[in-house]
Amino acid sequence: MLVLALLLMGCQTTQSRELELQLEPALYAAQTAYRQGDLHFAEGLWRQVLDAYPEQGQVWCDIGHVNYRVHRYDAAYEAYQFCLANNPQQPDIWKNLAAIRLRQATELLLAGHAYLGMPTSFGARNNQAQRYEYEMLMQQLLALHRVESPIAEQHDEKPSY
Repeated sequence: MLVLALLLMGCQTTQSRELELQLEPALYAAQTAYRQGDLHFAEGLWRQVLDAYPEQGQVWCDIGHVNYRVHRYDAAYEAYQFCLANNPQQPDIWKNLAAIRLRQATELLLAGHAYLGMPTSFGARNNQAQRYEYEMLMQQLLALHRVESPIAEQHDEKPSY
């Protein structure tokens, strides 16, 4: 029984090493393309890896990074969710999810700002009050976007934004 267990473990180790050898060139090429700024090519390579080996959950993190950088925030959010389903103990990915929501809120606020002062079908509101609310929200969002944070200062760490 022990011999059979050892043989099976040896087969699994051999299989995982073979998988690493098969994936290594594609993952290296994708990382290289990503670092060189060829985001679409990198994403294509990572998607090929997932097509062949769907259990490679970490690749979803990389696809999330691409989507974030090209402003496809919903796709980035979804990719990061798949990434966390594989391994939830990734604080950088949780931070990236929060950053996506901040970006989306900022973009919504900027889009709505263009319509301030225009009549609406829901009744006119005090234009000055609307502008004030927009300014206050924008100030709060900008404060959240800033690089420095009290938490990092407490620990003498630099944030990794």
